[in-house]
Amino acid sequence: MLEQKFNLLSLFLLMENRSYVSLLQIFLLMLLSSINYSSQLDVECLKTIKQTLKDPSGSLTNSWNFHNTTDGFICHFNGVECWNPGENKVLNLQLSNMGLEGEFPSGLENCTSITGIDLSYNSVTGPLPADISKKIPYVTNLDL
Repeated sequence: MLEQKFNLLSLFLLMENRSYVSLLQIFLLMLLSSINYSSQLDVECLKTIKQTLKDPSGSLTNSWNFHNTTDGFICHFNGVECWNPGENKVLNLQLSNMGLEGEFPSGLENCTSITGIDLSYNSVTGPLPADISKKIPYVTNLDL
C-alpha cells in the first residue's frame, strides 16, 4: 500500500513538472517572439530615418544597407550604437555633422529602447513633435 502511494505521488510530481516545463516553453517562445518583433521595429525605425532625411554626402546611403538581415547587422551602420552587438536594438544614434537635411525624422518611436539622439551640426529643420516624450520615452540626451 505504501509503495502504491509513492508511485501515485511520483506520477503526480512528474505530471506537475511536465506542466511547468510546458509553461516555461510557452513563456520562452513568447519572449523570443517579442524580442524579434521589437528588433524588427528598430530596423524599421532606421529605414524611416534614412528615407526621411536627405543625405547629400552619402553618410547613411553608403553605410546603411538593409539587405543583410543577420542579427546585429544594424550595429555596423555609421552612427548607430546598439545595446548588444549581436542584436538589432538601437541604444544611441550619433548622426552629428553628417550633412543631413530635412525635417526632424519620423519613425523614431520604432527605436523602442533608444536613449540618445545626436543630430547636431546638420540641417534638420521644423518643429519637434508635440508628443515627443511619449514617442521616445527613454531618450535622456537629444542634441539638435
